[in-house]
This record gives sequence, C-alpha cells and structure tokens, in this order.
Amino acid sequence: MKNILALLSAGLSGALMAIQGSINTMASRIVGLWEGTFLVQAIGLATASVLLFFFGLGELSWQKISSLPWHAYLGGMINVCLIFGVVFAMGKLGAAAATAAIILCQTGTALIIDCLGCFGMEKLPFSWLRLLGVFFLVTGAWLMLRVKA
Repeated sequence: MKNILALLSAGLSGALMAIQGSINTMASRIVGLWEGTFLVQAIGLATASVLLFFFGLGELSWQKISSLPWHAYLGGMINVCLIFGVVFAMGKLGAAAATAAIILCQTGTALIIDCLGCFGMEKLPFSWLRLLGVFFLVTGAWLMLRVKA
C-alpha cells in the first residue's frame, strides 16, 4: 500500500510516454526526425527552466554538480537518442508495437541494473519470477509486432 503513489506515478509516466511518442512522431513527420528531436529537447529545457527558476521547484544546489560521477552527464545525450529512437520506431511500427518493444527492452535492462546494482541503484536479488515476467513481456511484444507484419 505504501508504494501506491509510486505505482500511480509509474503508470502515469507510461501513459504519458505513449502519448509523447505519438505526438513527437506526428511533429517529426512535419518538420523532420532530427528537427523534431531538437524541438522536444528545446521545449523540455524551456519547461524545466521555468519550473526551476521561476516557480522555485528544486533545491538549486548547483555546487553539488562537480561531485556527480561521469556517467551522470550521459542522461541528456541518452535522452536525445531515446526520443529519436521512439519517434523512429513509432513511425515504422505504430505506437502499440513500438511501445511493447520499448517496454520489453526497458524491463530487461532494468532487471540487469537491479541485479547488479548499477548506477547507484539498490542491488536486488535475481528472481526466476522476475525473469518469467520478462518472458511474458517478450511474448506480448512478439504478439504486438505480429499484428504489424
């Protein structure tokens, strides 16, 4: 019960990811794939700037930036690749099939991160039930991709 808010946040994030991918795909069809990716990043920067500097959200603890590990700086670059990849995949596969493949790979990677405790995440033990969950995701993604084929 204590994790209900986190689960609701994750569910909302998943729904927003599908909506965002679809909207970004539509925009990229009009202005171009890289141009659409740039537009999303620029609007995201503007939105985060307004929330941080004008509404005072966040801790404004800029002095801590130098203590970040080197891989913490990869997030922005990864986000550009992620948005480009989502838009490209959704444009070719459709929203449902692309999202199924995204969730499959996202969950498989997250399972590895959990088991190894990568990037400062708490190390969680491997479980055959978790692996079975990935198997069911593979099955679901395969079924979604067959509809497009």
